[in-house]
Amino acid sequence: MLINRSFSRLFWASVINVLGSNVTYIAIYWAYSKTVGVTSLAVLIALTYFARFVFNLVLGPLSDRFPAKPLMQTLLFARGGLLLGFGLLISLAHISLLWLMVMSVILVALGALYELSSTKLIRDIVDEHDLSRANALISIVYQFGSMIGLALGGVTASLLSVGRILFVESLGYFLGFGLLGSLRTPHDPMTAIAKTGLMAPWGDGITFVLGKKWLVSVLGLAVFSNIAITPTITLMAPYALDVLHGGSQQYADLEIAVTGGGMLCALVFSKFRMASSLLPMYLGLATVGESVFMALFGLSRHIDASLIALLGVGAAISLFNIPFITILQHYTPREKLGRVRAVLVAASTGVSSISYFFSGMLAHRLGVTSTILVFAVLGFVGVVTVLLTRPFHQLDFTQVELT
Repeated sequence: MLINRSFSRLFWASVINVLGSNVTYIAIYWAYSKTVGVTSLAVLIALTYFARFVFNLVLGPLSDRFPAKPLMQTLLFARGGLLLGFGLLISLAHISLLWLMVMSVILVALGALYELSSTKLIRDIVDEHDLSRANALISIVYQFGSMIGLALGGVTASLLSVGRILFVESLGYFLGFGLLGSLRTPHDPMTAIAKTGLMAPWGDGITFVLGKKWLVSVLGLAVFSNIAITPTITLMAPYALDVLHGGSQQYADLEIAVTGGGMLCALVFSKFRMASSLLPMYLGLATVGESVFMALFGLSRHIDASLIALLGVGAAISLFNIPFITILQHYTPREKLGRVRAVLVAASTGVSSISYFFSGMLAHRLGVTSTILVFAVLGFVGVVTVLLTRPFHQLDFTQVELT
């Protein structure tokens, strides 16, 4: 049993959610790749990521308006029903690929709202001293589940039609719906949000973040951390080709190193509780570590050194995410948690999108390794500047009360 019976049910429901999402996306991308060109496929993938940014930006108030458990059940049932409907429709009649694109965007919206609500549900069903362990286990789900889901998606796409894949995936979501249905929460009160529409509550989230020095600092750490690790998203393939003089195998090894480092770190921290008093220290070590390991990655010229550096990068990313979520759960009022996390994620993701754009331009002018070093230095200077302001000294980490 993982922590407790209720969390075990949430854990396996999240496994189904993550696996299903990645298998479905790969099936859709595969269907597109056989019909349209590379440019159109790239546009579809970019649209999916942009939709994730937009929905994280605007759906925070919904996660605060409704109780977490029934909302997450509704989302899983809706995803299952959507896939079942489209699976039957594709099997019985020919439909335009445009409808598959619409379906993928809807799935992104449902997935974003599920993740926001999951943060609140964990806070309800897990003892405050086990929050870091729970967040570490969920981190493993998203990292390992994504990797396995992508692999399963590639296999199933080569063996089954898109319609059958969607039909099978829908059954998994209905199973997840049942798992959450059997989950018991000690309290899951209806959150009182004035019926003023979505934008007013979302704006309240921004106001709350800007009014708390520690939250502004957390946002700063997230932004500069994302800047430091930008090349792991945009420059891995050019690095494998131009620096290591390798090919697809070297590129895959680099990607696996980042994921493997993250999984190992999350696995370690899932075994013991993070002391609340040490959460700021872990957050600081993680943010500095990301920049340092990225600099080592930029300086390395051999595959072995590159893999070691990226293992460190992956571990630092996990080490950041676990205390990041845990601190939010400890010190953000429950009725604002969804909006606050949505604001932080949207802001850091938006800056990341800009960084992705400029990384390509800089790599064209400066070269791959110099660009990696530029982003590492920018991230390092930024996080050190934030940490020197002592952003968490006003928070009491010795006595945590969940409000």
